[in-house]
Amino acid sequence: MCIRDRLLGGKVVDRFSSLFTLRISTFSAGVIFVVLFFYQKNILFLLSLVTLLFFFGMPGLESYVVKMSSSEKRGEVYGIIFSVGPIVGAFSPMFFGYIADLFGLQYVFIIVAFLLISGFVITLLLPKD
Repeated sequence: MCIRDRLLGGKVVDRFSSLFTLRISTFSAGVIFVVLFFYQKNILFLLSLVTLLFFFGMPGLESYVVKMSSSEKRGEVYGIIFSVGPIVGAFSPMFFGYIADLFGLQYVFIIVAFLLISGFVITLLLPKD
């Protein structure tokens, strides 16, 4: 699944741009999480769409890093950017589990939606590739 989604994202990057792919993936995933906040009947289907969008957006992020960083600093930039993912991945289950225990699972969805839509807004401020 992730190979197919990354290939699709790569084709979109080649056809349009890396920022376009990042914007589509973050905004669409944010909208899906807003839907999950209100409607949780097809949760597995909607979460599989989020997974598709996550892997769809990865080629956009990687190609943007390549285009915007110099060849002398590219390894350092990759190290910084892609070390954030494992750190977030390590702590987010504990944080969101705590939120789900306190307030309910639906509030996890709205927090993640807010973070994703904030990420989308940040992509609007990035220099064009």
